[in-house]
Amino acid sequence: MPYWTVDQEKALIDMAKENVPIEEIAETLRRSVDAVAMKAKRMGLLVSSALRVSGSSHPSSSKVLSNE
Repeated sequence: MPYWTVDQEKALIDMAKENVPIEEIAETLRRSVDAVAMKAKRMGLLVSSALRVSGSSHPSSSKVLSNE
């Protein structure tokens, strides 16, 4: 599923506003956690996560937040 539909983008925005964990967003949208994290970052959204985002040397270096 290479492209995001307008409905998926709206759902991502809504779920991010409701502080839905990124893992749940990914499952709902049938996307990988990494795909959701990248899309959220490109859209300037803050999304919460139960897991630390891989590849980030510092939690504040990304707009994707950690619940650690």
